[in-house]
Amino acid sequence: SIKVKESKIPEVTFRICGLIFYLFNERGENHHLPHVLVTYGSESAAFVIETGEQLNGNLKTAQLKKVKAILSHPSNVRELLDRWHFLNQEYVQGKVEKIKLKI
Repeated sequence: SIKVKESKIPEVTFRICGLIFYLFNERGENHHLPHVLVTYGSESAAFVIETGEQLNGNLKTAQLKKVKAILSHPSNVRELLDRWHFLNQEYVQGKVEKIKLKI
C-alpha cells in the first residue's frame, strides 16, 4: 500500500515480499543520493536507489537478496527515482499512484 503522509516530512511507503520501503523528503538535509530505507521486522538498512549500494543498517541475508533483486530491476529503479524526486520538489501535493515493483 502507498501512503503520502501529511506531515513536516512527506513520505511514501510500500510493501513487497514482507519488506517495507520508505522514501522521505530530504529537503534541508545532507542526503545527496536518492536512497530508500528498507525495514523487515526490527531490522532496517538504507540503499542507494540507482546502484543498490547499502549505505547503513543491517538486514538478514534473505531479505538483503530480495532488496538487491528489487533494486537491480531497471523499471523499479526508474519508479523509485521518480518518487524520490517527486517527494523532494519544493511543493508536494496530489495523489501518489500505486508503485508496481517487480522481483
